[in-house]
Amino acid sequence: MPFRSLARRTLAALALLAAPAAARAQFTATVRYVAPATDAAAFNYAVGPVNETLTNMYTQRPGQALGITAFCVDFANGISNNTTYQANVTSLGAVLEGNATLARTRHTGAAGLLGYQKAAFLVDQLLSPSVAALTGSARNQTWGAIQGAIWSIFTPTAVTLDASTSTTNNRVIEFWQQQADDFAASSRLATYDFSRFYIITDVRAAGLASGGVQEFMTASAGLPTVTPEPGTVLLLGVGLAAVGGAAARRRRRGAVGA
Repeated sequence: MPFRSLARRTLAALALLAAPAAARAQFTATVRYVAPATDAAAFNYAVGPVNETLTNMYTQRPGQALGITAFCVDFANGISNNTTYQANVTSLGAVLEGNATLARTRHTGAAGLLGYQKAAFLVDQLLSPSVAALTGSARNQTWGAIQGAIWSIFTPTAVTLDASTSTTNNRVIEFWQQQADDFAASSRLATYDFSRFYIITDVRAAGLASGGVQEFMTASAGLPTVTPEPGTVLLLGVGLAAVGGAAARRRRRGAVGA
């Protein structure tokens, strides 16, 4: 690789690591909603994971579209396949650490924070091996119940999608609402790993009724952490060493030719 090209890439990596933690934990990105990841449906709506791409300099692949799996947390607004929009991306873990705020999300304050924490817990239930492996009607009903519980956190009227009422049947919304409430009231709330979760909010929408597209949450490992990951630091070190070595070789060649 030419010296100048290597130097530019290394400087770009340095700039990424030097960016304030708050900037890397809360940034604007171009998001493309591709389509639901499966054909799972309940209440005549798609439920479960969706595929999106995200492009921003703070991703681990600067300038390239990063594929992510996201989950809708907003029942009040909709979105169509292959829609591209600008979004605020907010790290839930950074909000809890004081390195970001919920000002660029749909829901703010203590109630909003607790709501996103509950939603993150429910997303993890959808991602759990036993639930993710379901097929057919069992998948649709269970995924629908969890998705309905997520929607009901921020849009309480969404629970009317489900006519059943039960806190013992995991195929109805109320069961998962109770699970989320129990989680929020337990000691697990304070020790749960929320650093994996990001909230994706259309920049045009400052609230549920103000337009824009649905708000999403992702637990994607491809998004940046508040502090550099060991692998990133190692690659940066290798890059710096290569730049230093190339510079030294250039100086030696200059001395020989002098």
